Amino acid sequence: MFVCGLRSDPVVDGERSVLGELASATVIGGEYVVERLLGEGGMGSVYLACQQSTLRLRALKILGGRVITTKRDRERFAREAMIGSMIESEHVVEVIGAGVDETPYGSLTGEPV
Repeated sequence: MFVCGLRSDPVVDGERSVLGELASATVIGGEYVVERLLGEGGMGSVYLACQQSTLRLRALKILGGRVITTKRDRERFAREAMIGSMIESEHVVEVIGAGVDETPYGSLTGEPV
């Protein structure tokens, strides 16, 4: 089990550092506090984040704004998250949450590996 503590200095949703990545302590979706960047890919970035309601560390995948720009994109993202949550395999990160807020970013949440 991965456990974390609450931060006392959260940053507003979606704030980005000078380098373009989410700043440490950024709060996403009112629930996840970014700890640090884990990796980047063609569609977005994966961060280690603390889920505030459970104090569990999670892998938080943030899709870039150029990926989710239309209603159709948001529907596709939601469908992919739902399908991903149905896959039970030790080789696939379990999807435990997904969402799109008022900014053009989407996120998938799962257990860190």
